[in-house]
Amino acid sequence: MNSRRKRATNLNNYDVIVVGAGPAGSTAARACSMNGLKTLLLEKEAIPRDKRCAGGISNGALKELGFKLPEELVERRCSGMLAIQGRIKNEVHEGHTVATMVTRSGFDAFLSDKAKSAGVEIQANENCLSVKRKDSGVEVTTSGRQYLSNIVIGADGVHSRVAKTFRPPFTHDELRYCLTADIPLPESGINEILPDKVVFHYGYIDLGYAWLFPKKDYISAGIGGAFTQSKNLKRKFIEFLKLHELDLNVKPKGCLIPITNFKNDVYTDRIMLAGDAAGFVDCFSGEGIRFAIASGRIAAETAVKAHRENNYSRDVLKSYQDRFYSGFKDDLKCSTFMSRISFRYPNMLLGTFIMRDEVISNYYKVMSAEMSFRKYFKWLVLKTPGYLLKRIFGK
Repeated sequence: MNSRRKRATNLNNYDVIVVGAGPAGSTAARACSMNGLKTLLLEKEAIPRDKRCAGGISNGALKELGFKLPEELVERRCSGMLAIQGRIKNEVHEGHTVATMVTRSGFDAFLSDKAKSAGVEIQANENCLSVKRKDSGVEVTTSGRQYLSNIVIGADGVHSRVAKTFRPPFTHDELRYCLTADIPLPESGINEILPDKVVFHYGYIDLGYAWLFPKKDYISAGIGGAFTQSKNLKRKFIEFLKLHELDLNVKPKGCLIPITNFKNDVYTDRIMLAGDAAGFVDCFSGEGIRFAIASGRIAAETAVKAHRENNYSRDVLKSYQDRFYSGFKDDLKCSTFMSRISFRYPNMLLGTFIMRDEVISNYYKVMSAEMSFRKYFKWLVLKTPGYLLKRIFGK
């Protein structure tokens, strides 16, 4: 451990460098610093930063967070959902909040501030250009300088520079393409249209949906699904906005969402990947924040363990992947399988599911981490034959 103390006297040497100041990165950096590790958090953009995201935080994500959000961050609280598939519509409300609306710029800045308060050094506007593993540690070169660290946690998104050092990029089959736009509206107008609910409109694109999320003074609208259909996405997005009588004079921005197929490790010697960089996203809902926070926390705990043992090899860091997979892999794989089956037969399956209040209510439980997706999927498999028969025979 003496060598570790000697390294820390150099301002450019760290125990842990986290690349990317999103939910995964800020969570990991904060946890590392709180456990006594000299931690640097690198972010390529200024903070607060723009992030293409609908900005809906599930109750499950809030549980992973471990602390309450300040009220000034909350744009709205939604207690229900309007689900649409073709001509089938169903609106189901619970007696409590099922999703908390935020702006991602404000939410991410809050998490990075929490990391800074915990002792993390943050360097914004520093783009990670290269990551090289050496005997003495991991050398990280940015647009500003060079750093050396015992461990690097890559939380730098779908195009992760850190991931490129040891694994192939995501395949087209693992990618979903989205278009999003913020549509300004007076608060009174939003209260009339979407006072306390979100809208999920299926059928516009394979392996995805279009959505409307209400904020204080604008509606976050978007559409996303299979990467192979990205060429037609803008036209479908405009059709969606027209259907809901929203402003068509918007300039949507695109982004990619990664869905891991679990064929590549998310760790190697001295390196771990978290959040989108690892592809930890729910395929059916598109939710990534919950899994970003969880993976960031587990990566940090693994980094602390590695420093205690003074061993940064893949044999030690393997426990990170094992722990995350133990908690979430089955759920994420069930989500992917359900997506492929449901979207293959959208009218028959998705339409049938949407008609049933209990299907939506139990899905709220999944999003609140009260029910695992695996348990939900098994329950739905048992219920589906009866649902289909009742629909066919009109009962």
